[in-house]
This record gives sequence, C-alpha cells and structure tokens, in this order.
Amino acid sequence: MGWPYNFSNEEISILSALAELSAIAIEKARLYERVVDVEEQLRQNEKLSALACWLLRSPTKSAIRSRL
Repeated sequence: MGWPYNFSNEEISILSALAELSAIAIEKARLYERVVDVEEQLRQNEKLSALACWLLRSPTKSAIRSRL
C-alpha cells in the first residue's frame, strides 16, 4: 500500500455517514441529559410548591404570610 492513501468514493461515503451518525448520537445524548436535568428541576419545584402550600395552610399561616 502506497502513501498517501487515496480513499475511494465508497469509503468516503461510508466515513461521512458514520461521522454524521456520530454527531447525531452525541447531540441526542446532550439533549437527553438536558431533559433529565429539567425533569429533576421540575421535581424539586413540585416539592417546594407542595411545601409552600402546606405551610400556607398550617395554623400559623398568618404569621408566615406576614413574613412574605
């Protein structure tokens, strides 16, 4: 095999397709990670919201509201 190697059109097509699929897989992984992060933030917000509702319904809600 001589150097420099000349890739055939078929090899170039295959490597280009592989590169495109790799880029898509990386982007999908990044998007999935963002979805997981947002879901966790939503769960935390729901917990805080439930706690706030519970506190505002408690017998001392007038004291709590006056602090807000």
